[in-house]
Amino acid sequence: MAFTKIAVLGFGEAGPVFAAAFIDAGIAEVSAYDILLDDPASAARQRAKTEALGVVAAADTGTAVNGADLILSTVTADQTVLAAKAAAPYLQAEQSYLDLNSTSPRIKAEAAAAVEASGAAFVEGAAMDTVPNFGAKVPILIAGATAAALAVRLNALGMQVECAGPALGAASTAKMLRSVLIKGLAALFAESMLAAGKLGLQERIIASLGVTFPGLDWQQVIGYYLSRSGLHAKRQAAEMRASAETVDDLGVEPIMTNAIAARLQWAADLDLAAFYETGEAPSVEDYLNAVAAARQGKAKA
Repeated sequence: MAFTKIAVLGFGEAGPVFAAAFIDAGIAEVSAYDILLDDPASAARQRAKTEALGVVAAADTGTAVNGADLILSTVTADQTVLAAKAAAPYLQAEQSYLDLNSTSPRIKAEAAAAVEASGAAFVEGAAMDTVPNFGAKVPILIAGATAAALAVRLNALGMQVECAGPALGAASTAKMLRSVLIKGLAALFAESMLAAGKLGLQERIIASLGVTFPGLDWQQVIGYYLSRSGLHAKRQAAEMRASAETVDDLGVEPIMTNAIAARLQWAADLDLAAFYETGEAPSVEDYLNAVAAARQGKAKA
């Protein structure tokens, strides 16, 4: 069954990508609500960003979800439950609520409880790679009682959705454990390059990786990972705390996961994103320069 209206909650990085794809797929109406619309300082810019894609900028959550076959939640991790609770009073039994936020199964369960109390179907999901790299065709894993049927409907729109089964938590657990590896690489690269940069050894170390692991452009790989962790440190630190919660719930002490969260939080506390400048291809030097500028900025403050 085709969708007639889709609502997107959260219109930051991922939301606009999916909304634009829905419009391209012929969905009659796509609406979006973001908390930035409530702030006079950002409302006009956020509304323009939304409407430029042909998406209706809803005044509030209720207006956005009213009459929508599907509600897609792409808010920040710390807003996952709040978004679900805000939508719940306006949801009805025939609607589906797909939560794609990068957070733990425990948080997904809280969001599910709020949504399911309305009679609407809750499906949890996770993007298994970055939206900037893959766009709306990013591999997505979803789980829940109605996940299999929803996957079929979403794939008909050109998305790449796989059902992990009917049990809530299957998708988010996979995402959180994958994030330990991906964000862990970024944290290792950051710490190694920061220390190496003190002695100008970064190029020698990167060259040695090419010998041990041939076939990869390690300058490009490390530059990319460092740019993602530098520009999105606050969000990624929150995700890693959720990953640590997940690992702990599985009975494994999250020693490494907590360390990754701490390194990312360090970058967030330094406000590294505000000092980050890259050319066409992010590099290790971009990261080192951003750290130096951020430290200098903090010192002046």
